[in-house]
Amino acid sequence: MKFALERSIEVLSATPGAVRALLGDVSEEWTVSKGDHENWEPYDIIGHYIYAEEADWIPRAKVILAQADGRAFPPFDRYGQFERSNGKSLAELLDEFARIRAENIEILRSWALVDEELGLTGVHPEFGEVSLRD
Repeated sequence: MKFALERSIEVLSATPGAVRALLGDVSEEWTVSKGDHENWEPYDIIGHYIYAEEADWIPRAKVILAQADGRAFPPFDRYGQFERSNGKSLAELLDEFARIRAENIEILRSWALVDEELGLTGVHPEFGEVSLRD
């Protein structure tokens, strides 16, 4: 399938509702974080989604779109959710994920990206050069 931004936005938009449908009514014993950085529970994964919404894909897209001399992405703490989510309920995290994802989709739409911009690149710390389309 050829990449289409609007199709990607469909999936990005649907994800919070799909995750809520899967986890929203599940008892805490199935979802609660154990604080294990190697074996994440659903709570940790939702926290990671939120942290990535804040610190990963939109900031990295901004780096690519700026096309400044330093196109290296800012560092991303893979485990940032453990501290950031501490003390919140899964319901709170699900609400927060839905809110921030909607905000980021609005930012993405406001850019009115064209195909040439989707081909612009930045430098990922592990994968090297990647495009906005990636």
